Amino acid sequence: MVGVASRKNKGKLRARPRVGQGSVVETFLLTKGANAPLVQDEQPLGAVRVTASWAASEGLDVDACALLLGEDGRVRSDSDFVFYNQPDAEDGAVRLLGKVSQDGLSEDRLLVGLQDLPESVAKVLIVLSL
Repeated sequence: MVGVASRKNKGKLRARPRVGQGSVVETFLLTKGANAPLVQDEQPLGAVRVTASWAASEGLDVDACALLLGEDGRVRSDSDFVFYNQPDAEDGAVRLLGKVSQDGLSEDRLLVGLQDLPESVAKVLIVLSL
């Protein structure tokens, strides 16, 4: 299973799975290290949008990134690291959508096209750094 999640205030995580033209399927509030199911009605989701949210007034700046991992738990190459200086995976399956701030809330967002991931990618690891 590909575990994808995002950070919410005080160590909480939230993942927003998306299918098709961006219709929200379900929103999950997760704790650190948790996973979200990537199936609905026994069908795999097509894509997942991950949103890390934090209160801008806290003086924090969070950077989201993704690592595409093979069966051995390692990235296959440098192109499997998606972050602000490399916002797209080489195959386009994972994209950093960037940061937005509004109404005292800041977010950093990623889009993971689950059906677009190469067969050699076993997991997508979402990492948040302060």
